[in-house]
Amino acid sequence: MNHLLGDARPLVARSRSLSAIYLPPYTDPPTEVPHATPAVVVSSDHLPLVKITSHGLDAPGHADRLVLVAHESPDRPLADRETVDPYLFQMAHALRCGFRRGIFPPELYLESLAGPLTEHLRNYYRHTRERESGGLSEARLARALAFIEGHLGEPLSLAALADATNLSRFHFGRMFKRSMGMSPAAFIVRRRLDVAADLLVGTSLPIAEVSRRVGFQTQAHFCTAFKRAKGVTPSRHRNTLRAGRPSH
Repeated sequence: MNHLLGDARPLVARSRSLSAIYLPPYTDPPTEVPHATPAVVVSSDHLPLVKITSHGLDAPGHADRLVLVAHESPDRPLADRETVDPYLFQMAHALRCGFRRGIFPPELYLESLAGPLTEHLRNYYRHTRERESGGLSEARLARALAFIEGHLGEPLSLAALADATNLSRFHFGRMFKRSMGMSPAAFIVRRRLDVAADLLVGTSLPIAEVSRRVGFQTQAHFCTAFKRAKGVTPSRHRNTLRAGRPSH
């Protein structure tokens, strides 16, 4: 497909509460993306940068984009921002990789993402509404996130993270929560489960090995945490997402 000739079109997958829209390079967004509706845009392949907007999408550019649109609007629009958010990045980027291969996410899977996405976006709304200030600088936050990503399969202590950012444990923990809307421990668990979700679908590794690679001490603990966060067991997640792949 020659995107420069303008023959590329958006690819849209929908559930009751969430739409995932894949925009190839130089492609305008579909008209059904309304203003005042929270949207998460990912256009990077590597850095966990996302744009959160409720004021419409930017003009198309040379990079493809994945847009997640929550159908439930907040009480007031979120302020547009670009931010480092590995959780939202991973959610959107995994879907974008699927669209690139012609794999549309099943409706059931999209619906399972809607609740966590909406709740995560509420963190940004609450912070804006309450005018909370502070948080880690972009450089320190990026350093902390990179440290977490590089050590997901190992025990991760608050002391180690604080050392990586040259802060005390107390100050780091408080500033991290202001930046990310959750404690370092909660964020680490979320990232481990996101990486595990990708491994379950993208590899044939046994569930016990997936659990070990993302830092859980036992498979039982992993399965319990996964079902609590994702709403399905690891095996159900694997089977459901693989069912959405085209046959060859």
